[in-house]
Amino acid sequence: MSCPNKRKPLWGTCLLAAALCLATHTLPAQQDTTQQDTSQHATGWLPQKSKQLVNDLCGMLSDQQRADMEQRLLQCEDSSGVQIMVMFTPDLGGDDIAGFTQRLWEEWGVGNKEHNNGVAIVVKPKNETDGEVRIQPGYGMEGALPDAFCKRIIEDAMIPLFIEEDYYGAVDTALDIIIPVAQGEYDYETYIKEMRAPATTRAGWAASSYWASSSSSSSWP
Repeated sequence: MSCPNKRKPLWGTCLLAAALCLATHTLPAQQDTTQQDTSQHATGWLPQKSKQLVNDLCGMLSDQQRADMEQRLLQCEDSSGVQIMVMFTPDLGGDDIAGFTQRLWEEWGVGNKEHNNGVAIVVKPKNETDGEVRIQPGYGMEGALPDAFCKRIIEDAMIPLFIEEDYYGAVDTALDIIIPVAQGEYDYETYIKEMRAPATTRAGWAASSYWASSSSSSSWP
């Protein structure tokens, strides 16, 4: 049943008809949202494949921030051949972040297939569970971005800003490190010696208090 639209009804008639509509029908938009939320929590869930390099499924970025980051990653790919993909996901499909990222990598295909030189940055923002982040390079990038380096990037550049809920700043600062590495401008040893900001300079932050790391993944409460 639906309200007539050719003639303007009396208020009482319209309200009664509207009540009957709501009682007997589920609005399509509401139904779609419910189905999507259910699928996000299903075991093995992955987001639908996208051609975008920046995929914000949580609304953590403004439109301008997303566009700026997308352009930056496209320029990196053009200049270095290294594709970097960023994903903000509300859910890990019943998996840990390492397993989710691996499944995402295999399904989406990150980087050049021949050289396997992509980098995936996956962020599960803090909600009812702790926030989680992983940097996963392909085999072709593991020499430039070994696990130890990814851990340092997460510790130095990302976790302090995640704690401040600056999600764009955290990923953008990580890209300040990863993109020059992808372009061959410096390596892990150079970063440790010359470019890493000591943790003691970050007011109110001690790495050991905020994160527990395994390989190139971390979480924060």
